[in-house]
Amino acid sequence: MAPDRAGGIDRHLKLQETMCPILMDDLLSDCSEGNASRFAADVIGRHMCHFLHLLERFDAHWNEFTAAKRPWRANSSKAGG
Repeated sequence: MAPDRAGGIDRHLKLQETMCPILMDDLLSDCSEGNASRFAADVIGRHMCHFLHLLERFDAHWNEFTAAKRPWRANSSKAGG
């Protein structure tokens, strides 16, 4: 994954972590317990769907990661040996 794309994902996750509790508090403040449960189930379902899509691509990402060059390993073996 390109560094600029990884940075974009990090920014997205940080924004989501910051905003999600605020939005959920706002959404649930005037809800009955039944509606709150339904909203919570919707959020959990959305995250499960996202997780399953990530899981489908996991092997490809893992293979890309394990095939990547690791120049720090070459440097550490020269320094220690």
